Amino acid sequence: MQRIYQAANSVEAHMVVHMLEEAGVSAHVQGEHLQSGAGELPVGNLVAVAVADEDVAKAREVVREWEARIAAPDAAASEPKKSSGVSHGIAFLVGAALSGGLVWAAYHGPDTSEGLDHSGDGKVDEKFFYDGGRLTRIETDRDFDGRVDLILEYDRHGDPTQYRSDDDFDGKLESVTHLRNGQPLKWQADWDGDGQPDVRSVYEHGVIGKTEYLDRASRRVVKTVTHRGGKAARAELDLDGDGGFERGYELDEMDEPITQ
Repeated sequence: MQRIYQAANSVEAHMVVHMLEEAGVSAHVQGEHLQSGAGELPVGNLVAVAVADEDVAKAREVVREWEARIAAPDAAASEPKKSSGVSHGIAFLVGAALSGGLVWAAYHGPDTSEGLDHSGDGKVDEKFFYDGGRLTRIETDRDFDGRVDLILEYDRHGDPTQYRSDDDFDGKLESVTHLRNGQPLKWQADWDGDGQPDVRSVYEHGVIGKTEYLDRASRRVVKTVTHRGGKAARAELDLDGDGGFERGYELDEMDEPITQ
């Protein structure tokens, strides 16, 4: 997919999409409601219209013709007409109805999905799921083995809420990261696939604060690592599993214990 038009707002973007589809070009809106996102999300205050690679040339020609029409001076507009007030009123109502209809369709339309081929092998590696014009989920195959190993989910406002990932690429999504305002809030991983977390971390303002390791049998915390400024600073261990920490030590910049 390629972006061929940067819109001033979502209404304009949907109008351009409608115009392109009337010309036989499939298009969709990108970046809507994601202006405050981060990471892989588009950042900025504008939304854009995107089309498939093979439709770029035709889509740009359609857009150029449309821009030329709206930019051309209307000679008739300079001549006063008795019905000008009525005509302008009708034009405003039609425009408002069209815009309203497009926005309604964007939020109440059927579920759709589109994808990108990052590896160039003809297979979709990143797939986008929409509820009408609202992005709800992105599924990504990062190692191009045909299996989804990262799923990013969005709420009804278009804000990312969590992502699940398969970081050892064994076909199982073992970890989940919860997000708030586009920043990590907490993370946990189930390494053995028993449905219970084996390790978990909490974040403050998007910066990791503490990591806890749990015993697989008792589910008790047997080790904690405290982070300062995103760096591991101190570790504490419960060696006998009684719920108390018997050993604690500071960590250096290599995460190694500092000898006393």
